[in-house]
Amino acid sequence: MTGHERDTATGVGIAAAVNVTLNVLLIPLWGIEGAAIATAISLVTWNILLAVWVYRRLGIYTTAAGSLGLRNT
Repeated sequence: MTGHERDTATGVGIAAAVNVTLNVLLIPLWGIEGAAIATAISLVTWNILLAVWVYRRLGIYTTAAGSLGLRNT
């Protein structure tokens, strides 16, 4: 709705690439736990990327720190 759908698609693509790469590396070592770690890291990556991009483009704090007034002004 803000015209930045391409940023979201880019973030999803980066997170998917991180997920596949980490799955290839971690599943042989740790099995299902490796898959869980890879997925968690890719989700964190995706959320951090999008939070940073939203702040840079729109000036909106999307974290709990922003809604609680804990951000630097």
